[in-house]
Formats: sequence, structure tokens, C-alpha cells
Amino acid sequence: GIRDFACLVGSEMCIRDRRPGIRQEGDARCRLGTWRTPEWQGAVMSSRSHSRRRRRCDPVRRVAYTALLATETRGAYANLALAEQLRMSALTGRDAAFATELVDGTARGTGSWDRIIAAAGGRPASTLQPGVRVVLRMACHQVLQMRVPTHAAVGTSVDLAAHVIGE
Repeated sequence: GIRDFACLVGSEMCIRDRRPGIRQEGDARCRLGTWRTPEWQGAVMSSRSHSRRRRRCDPVRRVAYTALLATETRGAYANLALAEQLRMSALTGRDAAFATELVDGTARGTGSWDRIIAAAGGRPASTLQPGVRVVLRMACHQVLQMRVPTHAAVGTSVDLAAHVIGE
């Protein structure tokens, strides 16, 4: 309960359930500054080092992104660009089916996704970089048309954008 949880930022120690050195990830007070286990347990750790992880790009979404970017920038046909990417990546089964649905659905709904992006962003989607536009369209399709949980669609889209566009 509340009595069992104390976060002492001033003394740089977080205690959860009366066990020293264990911090609760969801508590914002424990994420401020540094935290330390009691001296007899050792190491000082920065909470910021936990939040800076190397982003991994999902290979299925990367294949879909590459095919859609070719469609956006070079005027390629989505089905032919996807077939080439699937051949090069050797995706099979469920992964290939997911990439196919992601490419086909995103390409089909481009007009709708652009209107949603413009309404949410406050400016036309055409003013965005092509890579950013493709990632946002893919995210819209996953959230609004596929059965991908919102947190997964957003998280993988951010990771994809960081990987292909830069942080």
C-alpha cells in the first residue's frame, strides 16, 4: 500500500515494498535524477540510462516502409515494390501476410490517412518529408483499420521513424 511505498528523491534512494534498491518504473518521482541502492548493496545508476535504449526496427514494418517509400518517391507500384522487398528480406508466413496487409491497406487509404494526419498535425500532409508521411500513414492504418494495439502501433512507428529518418 501507500505506507509500503516511499520514494526519497532527496536522499537518492527509492524503496518499494520495504526492499531497498527496487524502484517502481511507473513512478515519475523515481525517474528524476539518480537513484541509488543503499551503500552496502553497491552501484549508483542513472535513471536516464534506462530510458536511452537503442531502438530496434521491426523487420516486417521496415519492409512495408521501404515498399511504400518507393511508391511515394519513385512512383513504383505497391504490389511490385512489396514483392521485391519480400524476396530480398525472405519474410514468410504471417510476417509476409502482415507486411502485405500493411502495404495494401496503407496504399488504399492514403487519402483518408492524409486528411487525418493534416487534422492532427495542423498542416497538410504534403508539407511533411516523404519518409515521415509514410510512417504516419502506416501508423494510422494500424491503429484505425488493423487489430494492432495502439501502444504497439505507436511504439513500432516511433522506432521505425527513429531508425529510418533519424532521432
